[in-house]
Amino acid sequence: MIGRSREADIILTDASIAPRHAELVISDDHDHYLTDCASGGGSWIKSADGWRPLRQDFVTEQATLRFGSHETSLSQLLAALRPRQRRQSSTGGSDTANNDATRLTGTVERDPATGEIVRKRP
Repeated sequence: MIGRSREADIILTDASIAPRHAELVISDDHDHYLTDCASGGGSWIKSADGWRPLRQDFVTEQATLRFGSHETSLSQLLAALRPRQRRQSSTGGSDTANNDATRLTGTVERDPATGEIVRKRP
C-alpha cells in the first residue's frame, strides 16, 4: 500500500496523497502492477504526451509517477520499501501482512468488500 497512513508499506506525507492512495503488487517475475485506490488526487504516469491517469496498469521501474501532486519514480518507491524489508529479515521477524501486500503468488483477484488484491479463492 502507498499512502499517508501509518499502515502503508510506502508512506508519502504530502497532503495531496490519500491515506490509502494506491496499491503496488510485485509478482514473482518482478512485474509491478499499480492500482489507484479511488484517491481524490489520482495516480498518474508520465508518457511522451504528458501525464495520463493511471487506474490499473503494469509499470516499469523507470516510470515517472505522480500521486496527487507528489512526483516520484517507481524505483524511488521500491528503494523506500527495501530498507523496511531488510529490517524485518535482520530481526528474524516476519510480517506476513506486508509480504502478502507486496508479493503474491499464484492467481490473484480484487476482494469486492475491501478492494484489496488477494490470492484467488478456490
